[in-house]
Amino acid sequence: MSYVFRLYPNLGQRAALDFSLEACRFTYNSLLEEVNKQRGQGKVVQGVVKHKIVELKKVFPWLANVYSKALQPECDRLFSNLRSLGQLKKNGKKVGALRFKGRDWFKTFSYNQSGFKLEIVNGKKGILHLSKIGSVNIKVHRPIEGKIKQVTLKNRLGKWFAILITDANPKRMHGEKVVGIDLGINNYLVDSEGCEVAHPHNIDKHAQRLALAQRNLARKKRGSMNRKKARLAVAKVHEKIERARNDFLHKLSAKYVTQCRAIVVEDLNVIGMMRSMRNARNMADASWSKFLQMLAYKA
Repeated sequence: MSYVFRLYPNLGQRAALDFSLEACRFTYNSLLEEVNKQRGQGKVVQGVVKHKIVELKKVFPWLANVYSKALQPECDRLFSNLRSLGQLKKNGKKVGALRFKGRDWFKTFSYNQSGFKLEIVNGKKGILHLSKIGSVNIKVHRPIEGKIKQVTLKNRLGKWFAILITDANPKRMHGEKVVGIDLGINNYLVDSEGCEVAHPHNIDKHAQRLALAQRNLARKKRGSMNRKKARLAVAKVHEKIERARNDFLHKLSAKYVTQCRAIVVEDLNVIGMMRSMRNARNMADASWSKFLQMLAYKA
């Protein structure tokens, strides 16, 4: 089970987090370069690629300032991405080679098994002790079940979050109803018992704010600091929309899973519908695929 909590680092800790993130990105790209090199020679050996981290530390001494357990998971992440890419190719998808990660495409790094300790100070206030980074304030807004096995640190729009992964496997209680669900746009869904759920229309609620932010971004000169600030403002509006949408989907899916023992849903070709119909914006805002995914894993 995973928990997402907000971190509140000071300036020094923020610099250390940014440094560790950049070091992990550098390690990932270096290992990908080694994979491409081995592939050109005919065979890729994961153990040899992982040993490349030791050689990198000798060539680049500054990597020693990052906790070693934070660098090692980058090899596992790389080969996980390679396996996912291979599976897409087997499924007939047109995909290219795995790309090197730029700064804007690398947001997380992990402490695996050690190098971290969570201390609850008072109520929701806590301190997350991280090796080579320090003791960072954290807001623990709900109790944690199980033993923490891994901590993933994520930078999202300048804010830092800790994703705590535990060994807990809680069971969700369910009711005895058998319900069929019909998804729509005027009503988000109508079930077989006649219950209607209104569409939240999250994009429409923030449309004016989003339009102003995008208009402001369009006026800024490319490469300027003002453009970066305007781009961040647009991203924050999109984040607000996404969080409101996810909140609605989580609550709705949890409600049906809690009340029912069997849920029947229609098989939708969402991508095909968005291409062939004019109401694509509301379909995208509905996120039917994500809702069905949430129903599946919660059930």
